[in-house]
Order: sequence, then C-alpha cells, then structure tokens
Amino acid sequence: MAQINQAWHVLSDPTRRAAYDVALHGLSSPTDGTAPVSAAAHATYRTGPPSQPPTIAPARFPWRFMLVIAVLGIAFVVVNAALTKPAPPPHPDNIMEPGSCVTIATNGDAAEVVCNGANDGIIDSLKPLGAGCPDGTEVHRDAQGLGQVCVRMSSPG
Repeated sequence: MAQINQAWHVLSDPTRRAAYDVALHGLSSPTDGTAPVSAAAHATYRTGPPSQPPTIAPARFPWRFMLVIAVLGIAFVVVNAALTKPAPPPHPDNIMEPGSCVTIATNGDAAEVVCNGANDGIIDSLKPLGAGCPDGTEVHRDAQGLGQVCVRMSSPG
C-alpha cells in the first residue's frame, strides 16, 4: 500500500512526474542543476510535435474492371444464343381464345391443337351459347362445353 501511495504522490504532481519520466528514459535529471521540466514540455516530449494526418487519395471507380465484366457478359449472351436451339412450340393449353388453332371432332366440338400441325381452322371469336357468328365463320361448341367458338375454316368443311 505504501508503494501505491508513493506512486500516486509522484504521478499526481506534474513536476515530479516529469522528473520521473526523464529519469525513466535515461535523460538528464532535474537534480543536476537544470530547471525542472514543465508539464507542457513533458507533454511535447511524450507525444512529439503534432503530425499531419496522412493524405488519402480519393476512391476511384474501377472502369476497366467494369468494362471487362460487361464484355464478358455480352460474349456469354451471344455465344449462348448462338449455341442453343429454339424452344419447341408450346403445347395446347386447352383454353380457347382468338387465334388458337382447332380441329373439329365428328360431333362438331372444337378442340385446340398446335398451329404448326394439322388443323381445321382458327378461332375468330368466342361467343356465349346461342349467339351467332360473323360471316365467313362457323359456330362450333367448345370441347369442354364452356361456350361456342366462331371458327374461320382453313379447308372446306
């Protein structure tokens, strides 16, 4: 406890602390006839002169890197487009709409088919049951029984 009190007594007084620091670092002590070191001189001794903060260059945008990434992306898309086959035509979804290709069954019902294959006609419009169709089209019942379709026939029938 006595050593702690002695350390506190030395460190709490700026003059005694400066003398202790000078003696600790092997410099000339104030007891050799020189004046005691002031607190300001002690602070300068410990920290040195104030220094300038380091200059940091502003961040630069990586244009070359972005250009390389863009060229690689474009090349990937072009090569992928050149090497892939086109998608097959979609299968009929059995939803009658204008422009759908149909075949006519023996009972007169219209069923949707793929347009690049054999078909009897193309749906011109959809009508509720009992409504008429425009000239140049024939009325047929939807194969699902949901209504009537006006079909523009591609072959006589």
